[in-house]
Amino acid sequence: MRFLDNRFASEDLEQLIERNFRPGWEWICRDGRYYERRERTTEHTHIDEHITSMALPVVREAQEMNASMQECSYVRDILCVRRKHTLSEIAFRVPDPFRGFDPICRIYAYEPEVTRPQRTIISLPNMGLLYPYPQIFSTIAASHGFTCYVILNTREVHHEGGYGILTKADCPLAYSHLIRKYRLAYEIIKQQASVNPMRIGTMGASLGGLISVGLLGIWPEVKYRVIGLAGAPLAEMMLTTKFKRFKKRIKNIFDPCGLGEFARYVHGMRVLNGRSEYADQSKITLIMALRDQTVPFASQDRLRAEIGYPRSYGLPTSHCLAFLYGSRFMMALTLKEMHENL
Repeated sequence: MRFLDNRFASEDLEQLIERNFRPGWEWICRDGRYYERRERTTEHTHIDEHITSMALPVVREAQEMNASMQECSYVRDILCVRRKHTLSEIAFRVPDPFRGFDPICRIYAYEPEVTRPQRTIISLPNMGLLYPYPQIFSTIAASHGFTCYVILNTREVHHEGGYGILTKADCPLAYSHLIRKYRLAYEIIKQQASVNPMRIGTMGASLGGLISVGLLGIWPEVKYRVIGLAGAPLAEMMLTTKFKRFKKRIKNIFDPCGLGEFARYVHGMRVLNGRSEYADQSKITLIMALRDQTVPFASQDRLRAEIGYPRSYGLPTSHCLAFLYGSRFMMALTLKEMHENL
């Protein structure tokens, strides 16, 4: 077992792949530090062979992407905020069927110095310790001339106290209700003076990626989408996750009914399953984590197939490490795609 030192964070993607995309290796967290551990069980060997055979084309695309972006200012200056930006807040109320939840949704706007109809990115939130990611991305995107909006009121699907309030009948509704909130928020965003409705893109990873998939048919006019670390179908993804905290929460909600009952409820959440009839493959980029256990890679690859094999890039990391060490790549790729397509 070897400690993951700080030099890992400065490696480019090609070095990352060469160093870490090896069958049988995985990253584990202990006392806030990340370690690598060798696994040689038959199960892991089978999974490694499966991932290797399915993911190598994606890894090659990622290597080519990294090579072509070496001189790209978005990568070199990704952490350099070059312009001041203003932050404003819009609040709206939406009927909420859940007990004890705040019905107020807040939209935070990150605007560059020059406010005029321009390119807009809607950054969709993720959950847990990675919650600040959309705000960080929006700050950087605003420094590159985009107007960014972050919609924040997702407690019903990620807040620690929220899981204790939801019943087994509420849980599927919470996700679909969240999608309805975003439908209302989108109409408000389109009416802002600094927004050109024909030049709007979305970026979401993890929970934000699942939301983005659910919005394929609800926001059809969005010009470009970057979807990261999302899988399909939702029920299968939730039941096959190896993320212990997520599995524990699911088990606590549906005990003593069991996970089979959970699957029966979640299968009704069609709004979050990939729908190829709503997906224009030329307007979507997927970012996948090849060693992901929270959203298993098989689920990510199934989503890729369901929406028609759009342009895809792979990070040879786990789910959380994709944010910790791959966020620079994800942000740079998103800015590049938005500059080219909006």
